[in-house]
Amino acid sequence: MSSTIHERFTHLVRRSGESIQDLASESGIDYRRWVNVINGRARLTADFIEFASQKWMRFSLWLVLGEKFENDEVCINDLASPNEFDKEQTSWKLEKMLDELQTEYEGKSKDEILELIENINKLKNK
Repeated sequence: MSSTIHERFTHLVRRSGESIQDLASESGIDYRRWVNVINGRARLTADFIEFASQKWMRFSLWLVLGEKFENDEVCINDLASPNEFDKEQTSWKLEKMLDELQTEYEGKSKDEILELIENINKLKNK
């Protein structure tokens, strides 16, 4: 299930750590409109999308299209978005960690392999 542009916009605003008052001042968009859009009481309009796309250029394609492109610089720590994008990134991160564990435990004893399995189960439960 894909996220909506409104969900992605709200996510960027919240993850930015900036106050709505500061964003309102910087964008020239009324504070009350910001609050209403963020809380889902008003529709997201072009002026918000234009502002966000310029402010967070790094995420502009993701914001508008909802897709991560192979050559963009989306960082997992900077952007853990709602829904599918988050699942994709979490899966990628888990696979990388499992590969590292497998490499670390190649040629190990049975006890060491059991320890590996415990580590994998810990990762799954996080």
